[in-house]
Amino acid sequence: MIPAGIEIHGLTTDGRIVSRCRGGLDDAFELCTYDRTGAQRTTVMTEAGIPNEAALVEGVGGTRVLGDYANLTRAPFIFDLATGQRRDLPGLRRADWKYVTRPVISSSGALVAHCFVGDKRDSLVIANLDTGHERSIDLGELTRCECEFSPNDRMLACGILPAKPGFSGKPDQLLTIDLASGKRRLLSSTMLIASFAFSPDSRELVYAATRAPDHDEYRLGIVSVTGGATRDLAPWGADKDLVGWVATE
Repeated sequence: MIPAGIEIHGLTTDGRIVSRCRGGLDDAFELCTYDRTGAQRTTVMTEAGIPNEAALVEGVGGTRVLGDYANLTRAPFIFDLATGQRRDLPGLRRADWKYVTRPVISSSGALVAHCFVGDKRDSLVIANLDTGHERSIDLGELTRCECEFSPNDRMLACGILPAKPGFSGKPDQLLTIDLASGKRRLLSSTMLIASFAFSPDSRELVYAATRAPDHDEYRLGIVSVTGGATRDLAPWGADKDLVGWVATE
């Protein structure tokens, strides 16, 4: 049984559960794994001088764990459970940018993406962890940006809010970027997108959207990654965070 109170951050492809350690050192960030039964806990990484609450586990892909820091200028990092190696990702942290959104890792663990907000330069960086190659994509000057990789690692979905004076709502454009060609496809620009997720087969996106920044009621919708009309799944009144998929046989 998994102990009560721990944070579950993801499941590796070899069946390990990833979590920040609880009850560890007060002045160190510790990363732990549990087996599927929860009976065996292993501390896989300790970083002295970083309080546990100052470090974040942003996601798990393959056997790699993506970490970042709260309110610190340090770069995000990758910890590879297969090799026991930790690596900083300096290209995903730029001190001269006004705001950096949370990084995301692909399901295979091969790619990491990071949005930079508040400048007119390239606003999206995608890093290939296997080759070390980094590419920048200019999305224009943004106020908000959230990203997610497709399960097949072929696309990146982005919910973006172009810079608009005096406006601080949720992302109001939902688009996909083909990672091979760089081609972008705008899927929605009529609603304020609060959250979104790919289908397990990477063919559709489900999203929660609202009418206005101060509106508390959301609707769930679905759209094909190739574009076309959106379709409602749930009426107004849905929760903005109820976006996800359960794969069925």
